[in-house]
Amino acid sequence: MKYLLIISIALMISINLYSQPKFGIRAGLNLANISEDLGGTETIDIGGESIEVTIDQSNRTTFSIGGVVEFWLSPMFALQVNALYNQKGTKLKGDFRATIVEQGLSIDVTGAVEETMKLDYLSFPVLGKLAFGQSKVKPYIIAGPEIGFLLSAKDKAKATAEGEALGEKVGPITAEEEIDLKESLETFEFALDFGAGLIIPLGSIDAFVDAQYSLGLTKLNKEGELSTKNKLIMITGGLLFSPK
Repeated sequence: MKYLLIISIALMISINLYSQPKFGIRAGLNLANISEDLGGTETIDIGGESIEVTIDQSNRTTFSIGGVVEFWLSPMFALQVNALYNQKGTKLKGDFRATIVEQGLSIDVTGAVEETMKLDYLSFPVLGKLAFGQSKVKPYIIAGPEIGFLLSAKDKAKATAEGEALGEKVGPITAEEEIDLKESLETFEFALDFGAGLIIPLGSIDAFVDAQYSLGLTKLNKEGELSTKNKLIMITGGLLFSPK
């Protein structure tokens, strides 16, 4: 009975110790893209002439910021709940060069086009966190589902062109347009997040840095045959505080 009582007390102390939540903040860099390849060759009209533009698709460099709560269920495993303002999307860019003839005059035209899909979400990743080792600085892996709610969706396009004829330059001339996409996209998103990082103790505060990949599992577009999904690399850091 004596040993059973000692074990019970030890278990109660352990549960109390590791069930205390830690609260914190996190922020970082997002490298956002989508699963659909929008790159390739497009045709634009300048002065009645059709000009081919080669479009390259790249990551949209954005950010995420929010709060985090961790519930340590053992010395190695924690449940982490995040609430983030999370920016996603993609970016397209292309350059062109052509010669057009207007009223018998040859005009050399150069320019660039740029288009950015800006998607802003309120995201709630709920992740399992598994830490390793006995040292103070501990590596960990993390994985779990994420649900997101679309806050805003805009497509911003910008085109710049300048011309030269008979040694005289005209321009540059810039045109911009922004379209609201929110009505054409799904409000709810479900994704799977996974990654790895380090816990760095700073006295009573835990600092952390990690890299995560978020794979969208639900499509963005409400209509059409395409099943476009978000893809996101997150490089974040933060601080966790233990309540007294």
